[in-house]
Amino acid sequence: MKKGIFTTIIGAAGSALAAGIAVNNIKTKEINSQSIRADKNATVIESLARWVAILQNGKSLTEYFDKYGYKTVAIYGMHYIGERLYKELTGAGIEVKYAIDEKRNLTAVNVELRKPTDYLDQVDAVIVTPVYYFQSINEKLSGVMACPIISFDEILDEVEAGFDI
Repeated sequence: MKKGIFTTIIGAAGSALAAGIAVNNIKTKEINSQSIRADKNATVIESLARWVAILQNGKSLTEYFDKYGYKTVAIYGMHYIGERLYKELTGAGIEVKYAIDEKRNLTAVNVELRKPTDYLDQVDAVIVTPVYYFQSINEKLSGVMACPIISFDEILDEVEAGFDI
């Protein structure tokens, strides 16, 4: 009889421990997900702040495109930065031939939206606005695009430095 009670208690304790571990794993995944989201948001805020500082110093991102002779581009990522970049470039006569976005189906600007798996016409350059994911996006696009694939932050770096790299 004592052995049966002991086995029941050990079994219940083991089940409680397993449930606690499962809950802890779920909480850890939630915390990691929130940490990644916070890092991505911080990257977007930093990029936007740098862009505003460039504008306040009387410069424009279009200087970069003029220097390298980029007349037609595609923008990868059509959220906050992508939509603003579209407006700045088209306002300066640079053609945004299409936009590429894995997750979005709609955008607030009038541009053809394609998935990375769609056929992607050649352009002078692809500008990647989700800089947090630049490495993986660059790897994905390098196999299908013959043009430079440029991180939005690289453009900010050069314009901030006055092209003195």
